[in-house]
Amino acid sequence: MNRFQRPVVVTIAAVMMGLMALLHLASAITSLAAIGEATRVFRDLARRERFDSTDIDAGITALRGGLICTSAVMVLFALLLAGLAYGIWQGNRRARVVTWVVCGLGVLCACCTGFGATASFSPAATIAADRSELLGGLVVRALPDWAGAIVLGSSGLSLLGYIATAVLLAFQGGTDSGSQPPTHPHPHSHAQTHLPYPQPPAHPSHPAPPPSEP
Repeated sequence: MNRFQRPVVVTIAAVMMGLMALLHLASAITSLAAIGEATRVFRDLARRERFDSTDIDAGITALRGGLICTSAVMVLFALLLAGLAYGIWQGNRRARVVTWVVCGLGVLCACCTGFGATASFSPAATIAADRSELLGGLVVRALPDWAGAIVLGSSGLSLLGYIATAVLLAFQGGTDSGSQPPTHPHPHSHAQTHLPYPQPPAHPSHPAPPPSEP
């Protein structure tokens, strides 16, 4: 008999977390792969707005640093999700509690990343009264469209995945008592539960004396 029978909602939640880990890895790879093209786009946009070389270098540093930091955060989230998915798959209750916290942080992270990717498609990012504000808008606008589409799609799917995972685990919490074996087994089944090997037949230590003759 299995020690732990995994509910269907737990299986779905663990699989979804594994898929979200892959989505975060895809976002991390996309951010790193877009650094070269984003740098060229930013330099062209900054020269068109007549920024000097000092401002252009500062903008390139901010652009590269932002993409690298985003990639690092995505990798950390992917590793964390993979570990929690394994813990949930194994029925670890601590992993389930930590997953709720991570889902809340993940929703916030997905919203921030999605807004940033959406801003990269807007030409209004290059319109600003202040020069420093304009330079920051160019940094956002420099993200290539293909990279912005991948990051935006990954953020949207991750947002839905975090919400669905939290709901599934909350639903499973109400039926958790049926997924674990009883803490105190029945006394009559104690030998079968805790003795994995067959036991030899019981013999009295001292045989009874033969019956006396009448």
